Amino acid sequence: MSRSSFVRVNIVVEGHTEEEFVGGLLAPHLAGFNVYVTARRVLTSRQSVFEKGVSRDQDGEA
Repeated sequence: MSRSSFVRVNIVVEGHTEEEFVGGLLAPHLAGFNVYVTARRVLTSRQSVFEKGVSRDQDGEA
């Protein structure tokens, strides 16, 4: 019995647009080659600094 192999790829993205690109374009295309792609969105320093419109330093103080 033959066993089919596949490759799993995790792609780190920063924003919604990149996540949509990976999920909407790359993943479906690469699935045809047995390459399964997942986008993992990470929190960037810019996202954490401007939390809820309040500028904060790294210690969380306004």
